[in-house]
Amino acid sequence: MSSSTTVNGQTKVRSTKLNRRKSRTTQPTHPLSIIKQWLVNNQIRTPSQTPILTLGMPLTVLSSLAAIHFLVDQPYTSKFFILSHFNPSTQLYNKGPRDWAFVTTWVLTFTLLRALFMEYIFYPFFYRYAPTPAPRRATRFAEQAWSVFYYTISFTIGFCLIQNSRYWGDIHEVWAGYPQIESSGFFKAYYLIEAGFWVHQILVLNIEARRKDFWQMFCHHIITCTLIFMSYSFNATHVGNVILCIMDFSDILLSVRIPSSVAYRLARETAQVP
Repeated sequence: MSSSTTVNGQTKVRSTKLNRRKSRTTQPTHPLSIIKQWLVNNQIRTPSQTPILTLGMPLTVLSSLAAIHFLVDQPYTSKFFILSHFNPSTQLYNKGPRDWAFVTTWVLTFTLLRALFMEYIFYPFFYRYAPTPAPRRATRFAEQAWSVFYYTISFTIGFCLIQNSRYWGDIHEVWAGYPQIESSGFFKAYYLIEAGFWVHQILVLNIEARRKDFWQMFCHHIITCTLIFMSYSFNATHVGNVILCIMDFSDILLSVRIPSSVAYRLARETAQVP
């Protein structure tokens, strides 16, 4: 269905169906859609007048917890910032329900960091150097660049843990000392931060615009979180360390495609290669 208007003696056809579609997509009406849109808009908040960061949802929650923790003598908030279940006799860390609070902190932290890196580093880089910048490609580039950034750091740390372990060069040693109930603070923090990152991936996947591969990625993230939580709960963290390291390396190769294509086009344009 369409309508026509006359401007300067010329008739222009306008699609009313397209206009209705735009009006529907701009203002969500379903409560769940409104909440999702609010979460997307409030990862960070930047006023249009000045490029100054103001409090968004993750920063608001984290700063509130930090204020309570540091300004008031509140033992219930320490588990959000400090590893729990320390064993003084062995100087190692056990596992327990308080670890979920530490994971929650990192879910919020990664949500904030992702929004900051995309908004202030990856988007400006793309629009400045990409040969043919477009909003859709800019979003995809920023997301993949963030993935490459995180996976590179995570793989490096995981590989260093493997290299300094007993199972470096002998895969059978991953089961030595099973069940691996206690671990060092650095190893426990690495494992819980990885868990926080993948929970954050599920959150971001569900609040932002859905793509064609939504269900594939959703299943992938659910399986990954299940493997992390099961290996942690059943004290098979050495095996989990090896698998996470392999996954991080493969994710670097999968994520680097779009950023590398932009870099290649930039190099061609700079060198003026036909």
